[in-house]
Amino acid sequence: MTNYTYPLTAFVGLQTQEPAWSKLHGEVLEQAAIVAAFDGVNRNGSDAVFQFREDLTADGKTALDNVVEAHDGISLVEPEDPRTSDGKRIFLMNMFPGDVTSFHVGCSDDIENGKRFEGPLFRISTNEAGESPFEFQFMEWIYLAGGEMFAVGAGIGDRLSYEVYAPATEGVSDPGDGAFDKVEVVPGSGLNTFVPNPNGTGDWDLDLSEPLNGNVGFSKVVPVPALDGDGFFDWDGCTEQVTLNPLQKGGYHLLDFPKTLARFVQKVPLTKGEVQLTKSGIKPKKILAQWKHKVTINNATAKQLDIEWYVYGARRDVT
Repeated sequence: MTNYTYPLTAFVGLQTQEPAWSKLHGEVLEQAAIVAAFDGVNRNGSDAVFQFREDLTADGKTALDNVVEAHDGISLVEPEDPRTSDGKRIFLMNMFPGDVTSFHVGCSDDIENGKRFEGPLFRISTNEAGESPFEFQFMEWIYLAGGEMFAVGAGIGDRLSYEVYAPATEGVSDPGDGAFDKVEVVPGSGLNTFVPNPNGTGDWDLDLSEPLNGNVGFSKVVPVPALDGDGFFDWDGCTEQVTLNPLQKGGYHLLDFPKTLARFVQKVPLTKGEVQLTKSGIKPKKILAQWKHKVTINNATAKQLDIEWYVYGARRDVT
């Protein structure tokens, strides 16, 4: 992963307050001289950060410089709202904001190699009684709206569950010299949250900027929502990075244990054929890249049971 950072002042052709990010993304993709895989561009403070899978060639860097200088910030023309024959506006429901593109997908991302839509297919096949789990992940945050499931061989007693959870954040032990301490969430539970040690005499260290691996941009530490707004950490939706909030007014905690965040489907009876899991009028949920999805089927008896499913959602980059 290679980042190229430009201050917003480098956009000398800008005619608006800031770049039109979707248009800018397309302008980069149009450059024949840029052959490195392009992961996207995001704002980070007063900078624009372009993310590539590898270093640009000299010609590619020149092309990127030219894109930055020439970009005018004027958004692409949107089609007019549909209207009736007498001119009244027709309102169409769109559950997603304008900076993302919807998708239907029957596989996850390949997190190890940083490839979208190249992960394992969404399928569980078993002939054993009991639970069979399947975990998957996406390499950027997504909006999750629903999906659809297909089952073969299902019968009475077979069940389906689907949840999203945050894996544990692993600190590095550094007794007496660390930047962080652990504090139990509930006394005696052995379950801890990381808190900063302002004196540098803590027992743990965390590298908030370290990515999970060299092919993805999201952090190795796993943010967990602080529902009361009392977290020591923040998460940036543009850069997918976690930063320290020393005043304890952040939106996220870092925990040393896995935390279930949502149980979207809980022990629902499996039926033969097709089951629709998307409901109209339900606001989609933002799922961070650090979080994991887990689908579990419970085969009531030792028989052949197969399910496949797809996910409906939206994300900033569907290439």
